[in-house]
Amino acid sequence: MQLRCMRTGTTAAAPTGRSRWRRWSGPAVLFSTLLAAAVAKPAAAADSPPSGEALFKRNCGTCHVISQTPAKRQGPNLYGVVGRHAGRLDGFTYSEALKNAELVWTDATLDAWLTDASKFVPGSVMPYRQADPAVRSAIIDYLKSAGGGGSTAADAPKSD
Repeated sequence: MQLRCMRTGTTAAAPTGRSRWRRWSGPAVLFSTLLAAAVAKPAAAADSPPSGEALFKRNCGTCHVISQTPAKRQGPNLYGVVGRHAGRLDGFTYSEALKNAELVWTDATLDAWLTDASKFVPGSVMPYRQADPAVRSAIIDYLKSAGGGGSTAADAPKSD
């Protein structure tokens, strides 16, 4: 069988025996299968929901930090936020609406805030809404565990 080069127009005899592709296809398929198996998540890990920490980083971490050492971000440091009065962390400038809201961050208020912040406190400037209650709950649990909080509505401090 003759093969013709499209560019030059020359002809040559077709190679006989195994071509390079056929010679390498077996090991290549084996290698790619092993590589895919090595990097793929186990089925159990793929089915488990993300942790509260991962959800916090993905949904909140751009603007907020949870740290005993304050770090400048667009939003306030959320260390110890559960049980704290809203709009009163020293060193952060809050909207007038949040400063005047007279609320304490509890599981219930955080849940309402994360559901739709601007609806919960009209005039606030945080543009966040989370429709999934499981995501809100995981974030709130993470805030309590990582942020030194843990208060609930029953033991929240009274108004200043």
